[in-house]
Amino acid sequence: VFASGLLSVGFVDTLIEFCKNAGFGVLAIIIAVSILLAVCAFLMGSGNAAFFSFAPLIPNIAKHFGVETITMIAPIQIMTGFGRCV
Repeated sequence: VFASGLLSVGFVDTLIEFCKNAGFGVLAIIIAVSILLAVCAFLMGSGNAAFFSFAPLIPNIAKHFGVETITMIAPIQIMTGFGRCV
């Protein structure tokens, strides 16, 4: 539901276009999203809540940058676990 809301308001498309226009590569996107979700996990107290809220967005973002979904989702999942532990 959360991911659908972000898609419907155009957040994901805006984020992708901003990152492409700014010249960010895949690594920068992975780092930015990982940090964002680690902070969310820290605030929520649950790595799973943060991860499963944003995970449906990752395949769309990965497709736009031409990488496999697992390339982006694995580090993000690790960072949500780290954010929960902090």
